Amino acid sequence: MTKSKQKKLDPIYLLIGDDEQKKSALLARMKDRCKEFGEMEINTDVFDGETHQPERAVSACLTLPFASDKRLVIIKDVDKYNAAELNVLADYATEPSDTSILLLLATKLAKNTRLYKRVIAISENAVIPCDSPKPWEFEKYAIDVAKTKGVRLLDSGAKKLVELVGQDTTKITNELSKIIASHSSSRPIDQVEVESLVAASAEVKVWVLADAFAARNLTKVIELLPRVMGTTPSGVLYYCVARARELICAKECLKNGTSNINEQIAKELGLPASLSWRVKQHAAWSRQFSTEELKRAIKTSVEAEIEMKRGGDPVAVLTLWLAKTLG
Repeated sequence: MTKSKQKKLDPIYLLIGDDEQKKSALLARMKDRCKEFGEMEINTDVFDGETHQPERAVSACLTLPFASDKRLVIIKDVDKYNAAELNVLADYATEPSDTSILLLLATKLAKNTRLYKRVIAISENAVIPCDSPKPWEFEKYAIDVAKTKGVRLLDSGAKKLVELVGQDTTKITNELSKIIASHSSSRPIDQVEVESLVAASAEVKVWVLADAFAARNLTKVIELLPRVMGTTPSGVLYYCVARARELICAKECLKNGTSNINEQIAKELGLPASLSWRVKQHAAWSRQFSTEELKRAIKTSVEAEIEMKRGGDPVAVLTLWLAKTLG
C-alpha cells in the first residue's frame, strides 16, 4: 500500500481487553506503520501505568519529534492508574498533539471514565476491543490464524490444538507457528499432525471436564481428569453433579417445546438472558441421558462422597463413579 493510500492515523488509540496476543500484534503493526514517518527508534517512548506517572507520558507526547514527522508514545497497564491520574490523560486527550501518536493499553477501563469518553470522541476507531474469544470461539480463532499464515487447519486439528494447549491465544499462535514450520506439504493440518507435534500443556479447568461429562464423553473425561487444576476430586464430583441437575432442567424445558430453548434454560437456572450462551449446549447434551440416568447419577454421587470421607481413594472413587455414570 502506498503512503498516499494509507489511512490517516488518529492521535490516540485505546487497546482494551485481556487478549495480550491481539494487543501485541496491533502494537507491532502500529510500530511498523510509524516507520513511514521517519526515524522511530529515537522517537518512541514506552511507559508503564504501574511505575510511571502519566505526566511523563504527556510530556513525551508534547515533545517535538526529531528526524520524523511523528512520535510514538506507549503506555501499558493504563488501568493501573487511579482516577486522578487517568484524568491527566483525559485532559491531554481533549487537545492531543498532532505530532504524536499515543497508544494506551488496558485490560479494563470503564466507559464512563473521562479518558474513555475523550478517546472515543476522537474517532469511533480510536477504541479497539482486544477481548479474548469466547470459550467456543477458540477453535475458529486457531483456524483463522492458520489461514493468515497460508495454511488450512481442519476443524479436528483446531479442536485438538485448543484441547492440548488451552484457551490461550498466545499459546495457540505460538504452537501453530511451530506446527507450520514443520508442515511441508500442501495438505491441511489435521488432528493427527497436531497430536504428533504438540505436547499437552494446558491446565484443565474443572468446568471443561464438566462439559465433557455433560456430553457423555467418558474417554475425554478420563483423559482430562489428571490435568484438572484448582480443585479436589470431591470438587470435580460437585461440578459434574451440578451439570446433571442442569441437564434435568434442560430436559424439562425441552418438554415444554419453547421456541428459544437456550433463554428458557438460562431463565430456569437463574441466569439472565444475556448469559444464555453459557447453556447453548445443554439441550443437545441432555438428549444423551435419560432423566432416570441423571437422577441416578445424583443419588450415587452421595454414596461416592461418603466413600471419600470414609477414607477411600478419592481419585479411584471418582473415576469409578464417572465410569458407571457415563458408561
